[in-house]
Amino acid sequence: MFFHLHKKMILLAPILAAGCVTTQEYQTRMDARAQENQRLLQEQAGKLAGRLETLELDNQKLHADVDTLRAAQARATSGSAEVQALRASLGNLESRLHALEASREKDKQELVDVLSKKISQIMGGAPVDSGGRKKSGGGGAYVVKGGDTLSGIASAYGVTISALMEANGIKKANALRSGQKLVIPK
Repeated sequence: MFFHLHKKMILLAPILAAGCVTTQEYQTRMDARAQENQRLLQEQAGKLAGRLETLELDNQKLHADVDTLRAAQARATSGSAEVQALRASLGNLESRLHALEASREKDKQELVDVLSKKISQIMGGAPVDSGGRKKSGGGGAYVVKGGDTLSGIASAYGVTISALMEANGIKKANALRSGQKLVIPK
């Protein structure tokens, strides 16, 4: 019996020893993770300290800028003629800016017109109205906009409502959605 028990203990010894090693390995891994976490925290703390220092420098610069502006304001209010000249210059700049914006709007409209013309040429040569629709002839595609109706689209492209519905698999005439792409039959 003693021999039998001794044999079992000899067989269990490596398993028990392996369990201890596993526990020891686990503790080693946990220590390594803790050290890595501590290193990451120190790194983040260093970065935050750097950011704090940068913010403090920015704050000091802003205070200096405010002081400079206050001094300039004090000088400007003391020289009334200088203020009047600056206001006149500002008014002139605003007028030029408004003229530039108006010219820019005109250029944008011109660009839209040129692009619309080129798009219509690409899509089959029929002229395009201001809504981006071909005026006649059919063929091509159309993206539905808010307020569009099948009858309006069919009329703009010179096709029948039923042909438009059939080409697009539309069962109900009032089932249009804004953004929906329609095939315009020829």
